[in-house]
Amino acid sequence: MTENTKDFNVIIAVDTTYKNESFWSSITRDYLPFLAKSFAEMGARVSLQFVCLGQSPPGHAQVINASPWLTQNHDDIQQFADAVQIRPCAFNLTKIFRYAAQEAEKRTLHGLVVFAATQKQRSKAKSFENETKPFAVHLKQLGVTTFIFDNADEYNLISSDISEQFGKAAMWATGLHVSFHSESLRILYEYMKIIGPVVAGDMAALKRQSGDLITVHGNQLFRKCILKLSPDGAR
Repeated sequence: MTENTKDFNVIIAVDTTYKNESFWSSITRDYLPFLAKSFAEMGARVSLQFVCLGQSPPGHAQVINASPWLTQNHDDIQQFADAVQIRPCAFNLTKIFRYAAQEAEKRTLHGLVVFAATQKQRSKAKSFENETKPFAVHLKQLGVTTFIFDNADEYNLISSDISEQFGKAAMWATGLHVSFHSESLRILYEYMKIIGPVVAGDMAALKRQSGDLITVHGNQLFRKCILKLSPDGAR
């Protein structure tokens, strides 16, 4: 890396429903290196922050747990995630968006990547838009590229109210929403390698990264990203 190397800041927010499942460690051990590589292959550098929302005694209030910002030692994120002492709680996208917006006020935030466990959520359709849309729109205004991945496909919940709410939240943020399967290394690999070019707004890099996409999920996200980065797309 040189003095002209572009630096990007990306928050990774993971649903604590996964805390006692293998996906919790897989996201930091197996998938984040692919994400970092997607930036490195553009000659860029990424700083990552791992964020989760959980219940912390006394009183079991919901609290945000956030790792330090890490540029080189991404392995430390796995150590942070493994050491988090919180109880899983219902995922609250509004609080994640609020936290990300607050971080974006402190430093330039380029990306927010959310992994949510759809099957464990309760619908809040009546209040969801009023609570969440303002923060989603603010993230858009701050230039944050938002990805929301939910595992609706894993539980045949693609058409569920919760998955639809995640889709709306991504739309408000002019972001991207797709489903994933938490046990599919290939799908997550393809997602991770696409994120870097989209956050960087680099269409040529996105097309290069798409060369070995073989899953329906990966190609679906790729098509959405092409539309987002195209002159007539979401931007």
